Amino acid sequence: MSVVLTVVAPVFLVVALGFALAKSKVISGAQTEGLTRFMYFVAIPAMLINNLATVNLPNELPWRFLLAFYGPSFAVFFAGALSAAYFLQWRGGSLGIAAMTACYSNIVLLGYPLLTQAYGPAALLPLYVLLATQSLLLFPTTVLTVKTLEARALGSGSSPLRAIGSALLNPIVVSMVAGLGLNFFDLSVPHTINQGLSLLGAAAPGCALIALGLNLGAFKLEGGMWDTLLFVVLKNVFSPLLVWWACNALDVPVEWTKIAVVLALMPSGINAFIFAAQMGYQQQRIAQTIIVSTVVSALLCPWALAYFSVD
Repeated sequence: MSVVLTVVAPVFLVVALGFALAKSKVISGAQTEGLTRFMYFVAIPAMLINNLATVNLPNELPWRFLLAFYGPSFAVFFAGALSAAYFLQWRGGSLGIAAMTACYSNIVLLGYPLLTQAYGPAALLPLYVLLATQSLLLFPTTVLTVKTLEARALGSGSSPLRAIGSALLNPIVVSMVAGLGLNFFDLSVPHTINQGLSLLGAAAPGCALIALGLNLGAFKLEGGMWDTLLFVVLKNVFSPLLVWWACNALDVPVEWTKIAVVLALMPSGINAFIFAAQMGYQQQRIAQTIIVSTVVSALLCPWALAYFSVD
């Protein structure tokens, strides 16, 4: 019960507040977009630069940790595509969107605030490792899958190479590279700038949770629940179970295992809906999956955190 009251409830209550503000029209769609852009382009990058500039970095890349998370992620990716083809009769490029929906975790908007609330500074390094690599690996893979499976060209010059470039240049990756560069070369940020980054970064967790709730409030539940159930089972059940098994099989330390498992338990990320909308595939089903997946995560997170001894 203490896990629910001290960690999970505050985080999801803030998400629920954002959802209520959107549904009640207190905050408009344009204002939601503005807050989301502020969070994505300003607050979270400031937080990442500030924290990564001082975090204790490992001497070598944590390959077992990465394999334990992304081995299952790619397995669920392809399981999502195959399941959508076999059970839902989806075809063409929509299978690539199904694959991303089944495995892409909401790390930025929900995973970061939840894990820092649960584990504090100890969560930062493994969290940053996955934050830095998820989009870099799954964005190009999704575009490549869509392009391979769809019968016609995507148009507008989209390509796997362009997707890789976009992933490398997104503000999350750029700010992480900047923070790591400062850390690696032992460079200090001037006090005034550092204080400014601290003020902006302090707004990031709250803004991310409100932005998630506001974006969820724009979606609707309109039938097709069997489709949604399939993706939710893959994302919220099979993905964390496979990551937990892989972490144990590869002897990943428990301090890093709990971060990987809880992040795998996070709901489908909003980026899956953005891809669906941009490419014109199954937007309603993906939006619905994100809503239900978020609710299921709220119900399952207390069990996962209790298992890893959060008081």
